[in-house]
This record gives sequence, structure tokens and C-alpha cells, in this order.
Amino acid sequence: AILALGATAATALYGKHVKIGEARRRSAEPAAWAAYLSASWHPSALLRAQDPLERRRMEEELVHDLTRAWAAAVG
Repeated sequence: AILALGATAATALYGKHVKIGEARRRSAEPAAWAAYLSASWHPSALLRAQDPLERRRMEEELVHDLTRAWAAAVG
């Protein structure tokens, strides 16, 4: 299982420009090197968020994505 943290990592792994908000809405997909490939917010994006509500939403999404990736990794 691979969870790309941030647009740069996601772009490198997907092979095309990726916006995290859009990538999160897609279901995880298999790739040549992993059965699970998904993308989420880079932790530094949370630190840069100006709006506390936006920061909280992003944090909750990151935790959710990490949990999903962990579940995919351990079966």
C-alpha cells in the first residue's frame, strides 16, 4: 500500500499532475508497484492552512486516509 503525501509525491506516482482534493475523491487504485495507491494531504499543508476549520478538516481527512492505507497494508 502506498499513500502519497502531497501533490508532488502523488504526481510522481500517478505520472500526471494531481490535485489532492480531487485525488482523495477517487477510490484507491492498484498500480504496477502496489495493490493500493492513494493520495492525501502533506502534513505541512495542514500547518500552512490559515483557516482553523479548514485545518481541522484536512487533519481529519489525513487521519482517515492513513487509516485506510494502513488497513490495506495489513490486509
